[in-house]
Amino acid sequence: MQDPELLAVRDALVQQAKSFLTEAGQFRPFGAGLRADGSMVLLGADEDDDAAPAERVTRLEQAIRAQLAAGSLRVGGIGVDVQLRFSADTPPTDALHLRLRRPDGYAVDYYMTYRLAEDRLICDPLIEDAGSFAGE
Repeated sequence: MQDPELLAVRDALVQQAKSFLTEAGQFRPFGAGLRADGSMVLLGADEDDDAAPAERVTRLEQAIRAQLAAGSLRVGGIGVDVQLRFSADTPPTDALHLRLRRPDGYAVDYYMTYRLAEDRLICDPLIEDAGSFAGE
């Protein structure tokens, strides 16, 4: 779907993930949202939070769902550093997994494989998939 608001949040998540990867080579789950006034906001768990990535994702989903329901966000999304395996006989590949959601419940996912080579970030094109952002 080519919803400009979803694409804006998707692009903000991609740019932030690239920044994290370039600076640190990795990142913890984080979020972004398009506010009701049209401004973009980055969302994240407390940096001192030692929760497992799955718990951080759950907390971000809950916070984004609540803000979508309250009308303070028009679109929310989460970026997660994952590993994808395209077949049983290939090694896992590092990827950015984006999970986006609107207040009406529409959700879409994107994946972007990447590799760090000689202090350079190489990213492949985004792949769109059915939405997995948890419902109510």
